[in-house]
Amino acid sequence: MGKMGNNLRRAPLSSLPPGLPHAIPGLPPTTEWVNVHTLGVKGDGETDDTAAIQKAIEAHRALYFPSGHYLVKDTLISSQTR
Repeated sequence: MGKMGNNLRRAPLSSLPPGLPHAIPGLPPTTEWVNVHTLGVKGDGETDDTAAIQKAIEAHRALYFPSGHYLVKDTLISSQTR
């Protein structure tokens, strides 16, 4: 039968390879987030919030949604995908 073995050659790296770009852009600081309730979004489970949320998406980069039940009856479109 034949022999099994390992042949390992190694040398220290002179520098690390460049990092990959981030796939997901970073979020702005929370001080720049906008609470959707200040923009007329109700989140009360009864009001159709579709139009108010769409308007908020168009006007602001980062939105904060407090706990609630947000009724959305149509597709919301990000301004980045238009």
